[in-house]
Amino acid sequence: MKSKFLVRIDGNDSKVLSVSLQDILKVLDDGHQLHWSILWIYAIGHLENNKNMLDFENEVNTSNKGMFLTWEELNKLSDDFEQLLEIILIGVNDVKDLKRYESNESMYSICKYTIELIDSSYWEIHSLNITALQKMQDRLPGVKFIKE
Repeated sequence: MKSKFLVRIDGNDSKVLSVSLQDILKVLDDGHQLHWSILWIYAIGHLENNKNMLDFENEVNTSNKGMFLTWEELNKLSDDFEQLLEIILIGVNDVKDLKRYESNESMYSICKYTIELIDSSYWEIHSLNITALQKMQDRLPGVKFIKE
C-alpha cells in the first residue's frame, strides 16, 4: 500500500468554514493532469442549463462510478455552489481508478487526491502528494497535518 498523507482544514476561527472547494483547487498545480470524479455530494446552488441541484445530487450519489469531470468542469462547478455541505471528490492518474471503492483505505491509497467535506464543518484531504498539502498549509488558514 502506498504511503498517504492527510491534512484537516478547519479554516479560520469563524463559525462558518472559511475555506471553499475553489480555494483548495487553486492550490493543486497538477489538477489539470488528473481525472476527477465526484462520488458523493450534498449542496445548494444553481447549475447551468437550469439543472436542478437535487437531480444532480441524485445522479452523482446513485451512480456506479460517480460523476466524471474534467479539471475545467470541476472548477466551473465549484463556482455554482451557494453552499457545499458534503462532498467526496477523487483525483487519479489513471482513468480506470475512477470508481467507488469498497473501503476508504483502498480509495486513499490509490487516488492521488481524495477531498472530503464533512458536514460543512471541515475538510479532510488525503494525498500521495505531500508538496500539494504543504502548499495548502502555507496558503490556507487552519490546515494541519494529521498523518505525515
